[in-house]
Amino acid sequence: MDIAQLKGTDNTQFANDAEIDIRHPVTDETFKATIKSVKNPELGGDITVLMGDYSRESAKLEKGNLTTEQAQAIKTRIVNLGNKIAHHVTVKFDGLTSDGKPVKCTDDMKKDMLDNYDWISSQIVEKASSENVFYNTQSKNS
Repeated sequence: MDIAQLKGTDNTQFANDAEIDIRHPVTDETFKATIKSVKNPELGGDITVLMGDYSRESAKLEKGNLTTEQAQAIKTRIVNLGNKIAHHVTVKFDGLTSDGKPVKCTDDMKKDMLDNYDWISSQIVEKASSENVFYNTQSKNS
Protein backbone atom coordinates (compact mmCIF):
# COMPACT_ATOMS: atom_id res chain seq x y z
CA MET A 1 0.00 0.00 0.00
CA ASP A 2 1.25 3.41 -0.91
CA ILE A 3 1.48 5.64 2.15
CA ALA A 4 -0.33 8.38 0.20
CA GLN A 5 -3.49 6.25 0.46
CA LEU A 6 -3.56 6.93 4.21
CA LYS A 7 -4.27 10.61 3.58
CA GLY A 8 -7.71 11.65 4.83
CA THR A 9 -8.14 8.71 7.22
CA ASP A 10 -6.38 10.07 10.29
CA ASN A 11 -8.13 10.55 13.64
CA THR A 12 -8.74 14.25 13.02
CA GLN A 13 -11.65 13.21 10.77
CA PHE A 14 -13.68 12.28 13.85
CA ALA A 15 -13.92 15.96 14.83
CA ASN A 16 -16.00 16.59 11.68
CA ASP A 17 -19.76 16.31 11.49
CA ALA A 18 -21.34 14.09 8.84
CA GLU A 19 -24.68 14.29 7.06
CA ILE A 20 -26.48 10.96 6.80
CA ASP A 21 -29.77 9.69 5.45
CA ILE A 22 -32.32 8.39 7.94
CA ARG A 23 -34.53 5.83 6.21
CA HIS A 24 -38.15 5.27 7.27
CA PRO A 25 -38.58 1.54 8.03
CA VAL A 26 -41.93 1.24 6.26
CA THR A 27 -42.08 3.84 3.47
CA ASP A 28 -38.34 3.85 2.68
CA GLU A 29 -38.47 7.66 2.46
CA THR A 30 -35.47 9.53 3.83
CA PHE A 31 -34.58 12.72 5.62
CA LYS A 32 -31.19 14.06 6.67
CA ALA A 33 -29.46 14.10 10.01
CA THR A 34 -26.17 15.77 10.83
CA ILE A 35 -24.25 13.78 13.43
CA LYS A 36 -20.99 13.69 15.32
CA SER A 37 -18.76 10.64 15.56
CA VAL A 38 -18.79 8.75 18.84
CA LYS A 39 -15.02 9.30 18.60
CA ASN A 40 -15.40 13.08 18.46
CA PRO A 41 -13.12 14.46 21.19
CA GLU A 42 -15.54 17.25 22.11
CA LEU A 43 -18.10 14.70 23.34
CA GLY A 44 -15.84 13.66 26.20
CA GLY A 45 -15.89 10.56 28.35
CA ASP A 46 -19.67 10.25 28.70
CA ILE A 47 -20.00 8.89 25.19
CA THR A 48 -17.22 6.37 25.82
CA VAL A 49 -19.06 5.01 28.86
CA LEU A 50 -22.38 4.87 26.98
CA MET A 51 -20.81 3.10 23.99
CA GLY A 52 -19.11 0.58 26.30
CA ASP A 53 -22.41 -0.18 28.02
CA TYR A 54 -24.18 -0.40 24.64
CA SER A 55 -21.58 -2.85 23.31
CA ARG A 56 -21.70 -5.02 26.44
CA GLU A 57 -25.50 -5.24 26.39
CA SER A 58 -25.48 -6.03 22.66
CA ALA A 59 -22.92 -8.79 23.24
CA LYS A 60 -25.10 -10.31 25.97
CA LEU A 61 -28.04 -10.39 23.60
CA GLU A 62 -26.00 -11.94 20.78
CA LYS A 63 -24.57 -14.58 23.10
CA GLY A 64 -28.01 -16.01 23.66
CA ASN A 65 -28.88 -18.51 26.42
CA LEU A 66 -31.36 -15.99 27.84
CA THR A 67 -34.89 -16.33 29.04
CA THR A 68 -37.52 -14.30 27.22
CA GLU A 69 -37.65 -11.91 30.18
CA GLN A 70 -33.86 -11.48 30.26
CA ALA A 71 -33.71 -10.86 26.51
CA GLN A 72 -36.50 -8.28 26.73
CA ALA A 73 -34.78 -6.48 29.62
CA ILE A 74 -31.52 -6.32 27.65
CA LYS A 75 -33.33 -5.06 24.54
CA THR A 76 -34.92 -2.33 26.63
CA ARG A 77 -31.51 -1.31 28.03
CA ILE A 78 -30.04 -1.27 24.49
CA VAL A 79 -32.84 0.99 23.25
CA ASN A 80 -32.41 3.35 26.21
CA LEU A 81 -28.64 3.49 25.76
CA GLY A 82 -29.06 4.03 22.02
CA ASN A 83 -31.39 6.95 22.66
CA LYS A 84 -28.87 8.52 25.05
CA ILE A 85 -26.05 8.07 22.53
CA ALA A 86 -28.21 9.55 19.74
CA HIS A 87 -28.96 12.59 21.93
CA HIS A 88 -25.22 13.18 22.36
CA VAL A 89 -24.27 12.86 18.70
CA THR A 90 -27.21 14.40 16.83
CA VAL A 91 -26.58 17.93 15.65
CA LYS A 92 -29.74 18.49 13.59
CA PHE A 93 -32.41 17.05 11.32
CA ASP A 94 -33.23 18.42 7.86
CA GLY A 95 -35.84 17.59 5.27
CA LEU A 96 -38.85 17.08 7.55
CA THR A 97 -42.13 18.80 6.79
CA SER A 98 -45.52 19.25 8.42
CA ASP A 99 -48.46 19.99 6.14
CA GLY A 100 -45.96 20.65 3.35
CA LYS A 101 -43.99 23.24 5.31
CA PRO A 102 -40.40 22.68 6.49
CA VAL A 103 -40.06 21.87 10.19
CA LYS A 104 -37.39 23.83 12.04
CA CYS A 105 -35.00 21.64 14.00
CA THR A 106 -35.15 22.82 17.61
CA ASP A 107 -33.78 21.08 20.69
CA ASP A 108 -37.33 20.08 21.65
CA MET A 109 -37.97 18.64 18.19
CA LYS A 110 -34.72 16.62 18.30
CA LYS A 111 -35.59 15.30 21.75
CA ASP A 112 -39.10 14.33 20.63
CA MET A 113 -37.80 12.56 17.52
CA LEU A 114 -35.14 10.60 19.41
CA ASP A 115 -37.35 9.73 22.39
CA ASN A 116 -40.28 8.52 20.30
CA TYR A 117 -38.73 6.83 17.28
CA ASP A 118 -36.22 4.15 18.25
CA TRP A 119 -35.57 3.35 14.59
CA ILE A 120 -34.12 6.85 14.16
CA SER A 121 -31.83 6.47 17.18
CA SER A 122 -30.61 3.05 16.08
CA GLN A 123 -29.67 4.35 12.62
CA ILE A 124 -27.86 7.31 14.17
CA VAL A 125 -25.90 5.10 16.59
CA GLU A 126 -24.92 2.77 13.74
CA LYS A 127 -23.64 5.64 11.58
CA ALA A 128 -22.05 7.60 14.46
CA SER A 129 -19.98 4.56 15.39
CA SER A 130 -18.92 3.82 11.80
CA GLU A 131 -15.49 5.26 11.08
CA ASN A 132 -16.09 5.25 7.32
CA VAL A 133 -18.88 7.81 7.62
CA PHE A 134 -16.41 10.41 8.90
CA TYR A 135 -13.41 9.72 6.64
CA ASN A 136 -14.87 11.68 3.77
CA THR A 137 -17.25 14.30 5.08
CA GLN A 138 -16.94 16.31 1.85
CA SER A 139 -19.48 13.99 0.20
CA LYS A 140 -22.86 12.81 1.42
CA ASN A 141 -22.63 9.87 3.82
CA SER A 142 -25.57 7.51 3.61
